[in-house]
Amino acid sequence: MRDVEIVMYVLAGDGKGWIPSEPVKAKFHQWGTEATDGVAETVAIVELEDGSVKTVLPERVKFL
Repeated sequence: MRDVEIVMYVLAGDGKGWIPSEPVKAKFHQWGTEATDGVAETVAIVELEDGSVKTVLPERVKFL
């Protein structure tokens, strides 16, 4: 596994949109595919420091 930093989007305080988070450290596991409404996208499967697993778009991943 490789060390990465990812940027996640979180709900804005007013609840009316999404804002980028500060970079978060994670471990990259592998590339995967997610499909939504019939559209498939490549995603990175990463493990956060608390052990949770997330998928993020490739442009939000920085390999360290």
